[in-house]
Amino acid sequence: MPSGQLEKEKINIYLKVFFGIYLFTVISGGLRKWFFSSKELDNFVLFLQIIIPYSFLIIKGGIKRWRVGVRVFSFLCFVFFIGILNPLRPSFYHGLLGALLHGSLVFVVFFYINNRSYFKFELILDWLVYLGFFQLALVFFQYSQPPDSLINTYADVEAVGSIATVGNSARVTGTFSYISGFTAFLFFHSFLVWAMFKYKYKSIYTIILLLMGMVACFMSGARSATYLYLILFLIICFNEYKALRKTVLDFKLILPILIIATFFVGYGIDKIRYLVENAFIGFAERRDRGIQTGEESFRIFGDLNEVFNFRGNYPIIGVGLGSTYQGANKLFGTSPYVLEYGFFESELTRVILEGGYLLLITRAFVIVYLIKQLFIPVNAKIVIGIVLFFFYSSIFNIYNAVFAAMGIILIDYFYYREMTLSHMSRLKYNKVRN
Repeated sequence: MPSGQLEKEKINIYLKVFFGIYLFTVISGGLRKWFFSSKELDNFVLFLQIIIPYSFLIIKGGIKRWRVGVRVFSFLCFVFFIGILNPLRPSFYHGLLGALLHGSLVFVVFFYINNRSYFKFELILDWLVYLGFFQLALVFFQYSQPPDSLINTYADVEAVGSIATVGNSARVTGTFSYISGFTAFLFFHSFLVWAMFKYKYKSIYTIILLLMGMVACFMSGARSATYLYLILFLIICFNEYKALRKTVLDFKLILPILIIATFFVGYGIDKIRYLVENAFIGFAERRDRGIQTGEESFRIFGDLNEVFNFRGNYPIIGVGLGSTYQGANKLFGTSPYVLEYGFFESELTRVILEGGYLLLITRAFVIVYLIKQLFIPVNAKIVIGIVLFFFYSSIFNIYNAVFAAMGIILIDYFYYREMTLSHMSRLKYNKVRN
């Protein structure tokens, strides 16, 4: 719960915009799924989701404070400008939407880095925790329902066909979840748990959210989400060992654990066990199928082969931003050069196809630059940098982009906060000594 000192501080415009972006991203998929049957309204909500990361622009003076990475961001915008005006592009609207998609994550992180001291996330951490509990509780409920129940219906049944399942239940992921991109939320959730350890949040809430997130990964059926969750947990163990040990060995946990255990026994421990076992077994079966068919290996190493053996005819500057974006193609038509290329899936391939190696190299440089500006541990920087560039679709899945940006700046702030408080303590100590 917030301390008396925190209650006296006001939540500023930076936190309000952050929370607004987060909240809209959480509910927009549900709006598209359950409330908007009109394609026009559905497209409008999706367009709002694409531009919502740029809401920080409404903050008066936020851009004027930019000092870090101005030249780097300006060069990135110049590369976007080339992609928008590419003579091979299908339309100007493709290019504009493409630029918004390519720039969303990096814009949020750039803005945060240049205004870091204003993002006092400890003031809204309680709300993020409450929402985390609510969303995961909804996931557990959804997973316990039959695949053909109302809560498991798809946002666009005709486009996707039969309902994807993990075990005997519908996969809690994609546009048929209560949010579009539940696996993207799980990436953010891992950073939230990390921030709770760093901030020394109440142990019982931290442990429960950690375990619920792990089970939710199995329920999603997404191997990437599960692997990322486990990797980030290992990073927590390595870098926050003392905080983790203190949390796990907190004697205040005994009474809450007894209460929770009593509830489970009263509700039916077999039901809980079945829920968890079904999720894990279903995930394991899906992973085994991926290994046997070679699909999992292709997902890991196939991107590199596509990068080094690009088969497109325009490898330098590509065929224009937004050319591979499904939403733009539905509205404004598909580029003949994209049709000429044929099947593609990986994000790296799409980056080269749209902006050539010029955009790919620029993107790699920008990611490395941004990661270097963070205060998180070096091992975490390396892992997050590799994930963002190779294994995480943070451009063409706008939910991934938003949740990744939100999570990265959330955990970075608490490392920055710790460093700032430590520095102030040393200054105060030296002043007293002198």
